[in-house]
Amino acid sequence: MHSLGTRVAVTGFAVIALTALTACGSAGAGGGSSSEASSSGRTDVTAATSSSADAQQFPALDPDDPVTIRVADAGVSNLLAIAEAEGFFERNGLDPVLSQTNSGVATLAAVQGGSLDIGYADLYAGINAISNGFDVSLLLNNNANLDTLPVVVKVGGDVEDVADLAGTTIGLAPVPQYTVNVRGFLKANGVDPADVELISIQDANGAPQALERGDYGAWVASWTGVYTNTGTVGYDFQVVGDPSSSEWTDPAATTAGWWSTGEYARENPAVASAFADAVREFRLWWYEQDTDRRAELVEQYYDVDYAAIAGDDPAVLERLLDFVAWQTGPIDLAATQEWYELGLEYAPDKIAADVDWQAHVADSARQPGPTT
Repeated sequence: MHSLGTRVAVTGFAVIALTALTACGSAGAGGGSSSEASSSGRTDVTAATSSSADAQQFPALDPDDPVTIRVADAGVSNLLAIAEAEGFFERNGLDPVLSQTNSGVATLAAVQGGSLDIGYADLYAGINAISNGFDVSLLLNNNANLDTLPVVVKVGGDVEDVADLAGTTIGLAPVPQYTVNVRGFLKANGVDPADVELISIQDANGAPQALERGDYGAWVASWTGVYTNTGTVGYDFQVVGDPSSSEWTDPAATTAGWWSTGEYARENPAVASAFADAVREFRLWWYEQDTDRRAELVEQYYDVDYAAIAGDDPAVLERLLDFVAWQTGPIDLAATQEWYELGLEYAPDKIAADVDWQAHVADSARQPGPTT
């Protein structure tokens, strides 16, 4: 178990890019599922739109004889080090050994290879892994799509307005869900996605410098990247267009979650159920903490000082802390299928088609969430 003073090493990629990446995940507008996105960023999927009625229930594990699980998180996306320190895993009979990975592809390879029991990866990575013959299972839906997609440009540069993006280039993380979200953003803002070239950013830490020197006309940033490049600090960048993802996003859809091998899920259903309970209970507790307390915990365990980035602006601090739209209820299969289909529309060369991913959803992802 980690001590209360343990800090998780977070790379620049995790802070600037990964926090936005792991928030990705919703279907196109008009997906008729019922959900409620709270002002805190939480998405509660109702039982009426989920498959919770089909989920089996398993006996609780014994906290006095905890089961060790090897779990890989991704930067500051899910804050499992805080969940562990606050006792959520221990109370559910689990002893997690936490580590970090920088991509869903690497995580799923480690899960398949046996060096991890459970790992965090986006839905498209899981679908591609299934298509490539991996025996993986979605143990727990984790988050919906990001609420906003900040696309930034140089102040005084060639791109002054979102319409100027036509005929230029946008730098983005080299994963399918970014491609899907950027094309959704362009279409929602009146720009034909076919008129914009997308350039994969291999060095996320160098993305601001690349935009400054003109390697691309715009950069898909996180809000951390926005607020650390205001001209007063960092480079002088500005957001263009309407960043809201509401035009192409259904907040009930799952875009990323926790995966194991199918064998592990079949042989350890009680462990999977306990993991789901621990994570969801932590989410509800987290949303009950005030903004200052959450910022203190992130700095303590992840060495990321959001309060310093926000300065004296409480709205900025709140936005920085709500970077992932965590889900606390069972997966909505219909809404998530729509997100899959949107991916096939916007990134057909990056996402495998005709994959029955729903057959790889474990009961733990279908079980009802905690009520308190």
